[in-house]
Amino acid sequence: MVHSGIKAEIEEGIPKLQSVHAILLLKGKYILQLRDNKPHIEDPNKWSLFGGEIEKEEEPADAIRREIFEELIISPPEYRYLWFKD
Repeated sequence: MVHSGIKAEIEEGIPKLQSVHAILLLKGKYILQLRDNKPHIEDPNKWSLFGGEIEKEEEPADAIRREIFEELIISPPEYRYLWFKD
């Protein structure tokens, strides 16, 4: 999850984020997604983080909340920004 300061960081020359991904923990254990085994999707049948593309005009924080809710129908009480990668 991206903290509110990321907007300022982006404006200071860090490239605009295009996707978001979450490392989810529940009682100290990681929650991962096993991707469908369909050849037309990226990384079929592999374990992955939850997340996806940021929609036009969407803030990264809103994008990860939306992605988690779409995939799991949950709204975690806390998010923390960890890093970005160009």
